[in-house]
Amino acid sequence: MGLRCEELSVARARAALSARHCGAIAEALLLSAARQRDGAKERVENTVAALTGCPAHTFRAWAQDHAPLFGAVGRQPASAGGERD
Repeated sequence: MGLRCEELSVARARAALSARHCGAIAEALLLSAARQRDGAKERVENTVAALTGCPAHTFRAWAQDHAPLFGAVGRQPASAGGERD
């Protein structure tokens, strides 16, 4: 069985979240999702490198590196080191 990703409208997301959480929490989660959709966390900062001595990478790079662990076929892990998209 494959993984299916379905984008929900704000109304459907609100209904789903409200079924599990109180109104204030549901609204906070919707606001957080909107900020992330608008790119709030898309940048790679130098904080990780400053603290660990190793550069940070994007989620895309992490996903490519770890794809074999999730049953992805035909992809090779990206090489270690250096900034990637």
